[in-house]
Amino acid sequence: MRLDRSRGRGVVRSHTGKEIPFLFPHVAVVGAEIGGKAPGIELLHEGDSIGFDVGWTSHGLVVTVIKPRAVDIPASES
Repeated sequence: MRLDRSRGRGVVRSHTGKEIPFLFPHVAVVGAEIGGKAPGIELLHEGDSIGFDVGWTSHGLVVTVIKPRAVDIPASES
């Protein structure tokens, strides 16, 4: 994933190599607070491996939902 925080946009690459753009606030980030100019951008980092959903617009294929890969948290011992 490439991310331009100042412009609130980025590009993800599918497993087939196709680059698909996204633009805040027109993309939802799973686990992000609601509201603001770019909700969830703080959860994303350049080069992250993520899951994503796409949709069609008049401008073509775009990312509609980004699912950041969860950080592994060790289970607490009982």
